[in-house]
Amino acid sequence: MDLAVEVRRSRRRTRTVSARYDGGRLIVSIPDRMTRAQERAWVEKMREDFLRKRAKARPTDEALHQRARALSRQYLRGRAVPLSVRWVTNQNSRWGSCTPAEGTIRLSHR
Repeated sequence: MDLAVEVRRSRRRTRTVSARYDGGRLIVSIPDRMTRAQERAWVEKMREDFLRKRAKARPTDEALHQRARALSRQYLRGRAVPLSVRWVTNQNSRWGSCTPAEGTIRLSHR
């Protein structure tokens, strides 16, 4: 994935390196005293960490809904049409539940 990276050097920062995602780019804050080689190494490490975490992130409710519709088309010839699919936090002993009359599917956040 092509990810725009902005490096911000800080004279106040002495040891730590941090990164955050903002406005479609990864902003990496580093101490001003770092060499260019150290900067490149840290930027690559922070980029890899960010991409790994993003890949593990839970899909959005909209992505879940699209996936449910695609699975319905693939396996059920489109006969099951969910009206909503969403994550919920109040299911501690189930993976998920559905209400066929309302066309809703709820998946445990766990």
